[in-house]
Amino acid sequence: MKHLYLIALFLWSLSVNGQVNAYMDDFRLSGHSDFETEQELLAQSESLLPQMLPYLQDSLSQVRQKAYYLIYRKGLQLPSAARDPFVMTLLQGCNDADGSVVGQSIIWLQGFDKSDFSPPAHDLLETLIRKPRLPHRQRLLMLAGYVEAGKELMNRYLLQSDLVARDRWYMNLALARMGNSNSVAFCLQTFEQMTLSNEFVEYAVPEMIYTRHKTIVDLCVTYLNSNEPLCSSADPDNEGAMLCGYRILELVAPVIKDFPLRVSALGTLVTNDYEAALSAARIWFERHPDYVVNNERF
Repeated sequence: MKHLYLIALFLWSLSVNGQVNAYMDDFRLSGHSDFETEQELLAQSESLLPQMLPYLQDSLSQVRQKAYYLIYRKGLQLPSAARDPFVMTLLQGCNDADGSVVGQSIIWLQGFDKSDFSPPAHDLLETLIRKPRLPHRQRLLMLAGYVEAGKELMNRYLLQSDLVARDRWYMNLALARMGNSNSVAFCLQTFEQMTLSNEFVEYAVPEMIYTRHKTIVDLCVTYLNSNEPLCSSADPDNEGAMLCGYRILELVAPVIKDFPLRVSALGTLVTNDYEAALSAARIWFERHPDYVVNNERF
């Protein structure tokens, strides 16, 4: 009986493997993705990673990117102890010849926990940091800051007088995320010299929040309390000046522990009354000056 069970299991495995290969081969020809089929394959396939490896060498970048995507999705389905080979493979994707594959691989890596990055993963991140022409280098540096990799390497880079300004900024952001006091002070001073505006909220505030350093997040809360209408509405039916606090609130809410307001998957506040939500947030921060910033996610 056990022998028959093993034969059935083997045949089922061959069937699933064949379905995975058939799906990838069809995708290569048509470029068409089928979400439901992918869900089924991810749920059934226990050996997805080795099956994807040949497609990572495909001449078409869209095929390579699809393979990395399925590896990312499968990795997140597994317990942390089983994720290392998936993280390592995605890190290898950062060496891809196509910059879009590199950038997307880094974004997918941001979805993993810090603990999913083993010492060899840290070493590979440091190797990638040493490549000054790597596409999406700033995203890579921020990933390294999140998982606390490359600290000494970035500190050595900052001693170089000829380090380009963009690299200097993102290395300081990454080191601030790791708690380096000099980098925190540098970033804070830079942010304080900026003027509150649409551009500031769109580009600077996400970087402020990325650091997860309370001193810098406190500055976000200060701007959240501003009553100057220095931002404009994204609603084409309601154009005009508005408080920047509404948009800052959507950015800061997800990273504050025990915060009373929630944000949807689309990044918008779960509320029917934005004015009341902003007022409630201001009162909450005033009553909770020792709030805690969640540093566990990217």
